[in-house]
Amino acid sequence: MAIRSLLPAAVLSLAGSLAPAWAGVTVVVYVYNFEFSINPPGQPVHDAVIRQGDTVEWQWVHPFHNVVASSGQAEFFQSPINNAGATFTHTFTNVGTYGYYCSVHGFDDGAGGFFGMGGYVTVLCLADFNGDTTVNTLDFLAFLNAFTSDDPRADFNGDTVINTLDVLAFLNAFTTPCP
Repeated sequence: MAIRSLLPAAVLSLAGSLAPAWAGVTVVVYVYNFEFSINPPGQPVHDAVIRQGDTVEWQWVHPFHNVVASSGQAEFFQSPINNAGATFTHTFTNVGTYGYYCSVHGFDDGAGGFFGMGGYVTVLCLADFNGDTTVNTLDFLAFLNAFTSDDPRADFNGDTVINTLDVLAFLNAFTTPCP
């Protein structure tokens, strides 16, 4: 009985020590007209939703725009005013919703938001696998479903192979507190 009760703790300890870290992905946000969107011009405008450790790459389709993080947030980023073809990246390490704006066509509202041309990046906890902003058993089940069906999202460590190391990486993230 004592050995059986120690087994889950031993597995989780092993998960933390052997699991590779989240590799992170890059999500593109297009900068055009007076919009920021994960979709290119002509498609519906949508803000980026990513996980801790992911990178947003803003790609300029039209010139004379920049990206400036709104004040009062856990992370700050700012690009120069760019021409078409330019890119700017920022890797997000803190969970939360981050407002940003173009200082040429908008301005900071002083409370993490903006007026005019702007957008938001929502950064989810790593283990929030189903994207509902809460880490719970549903995320664990969603990961297991993705893992057993060879869904590319189950490649949790980003090594292009879905295997036990992904399960260990997910367990490590799942047992790590997230704000």
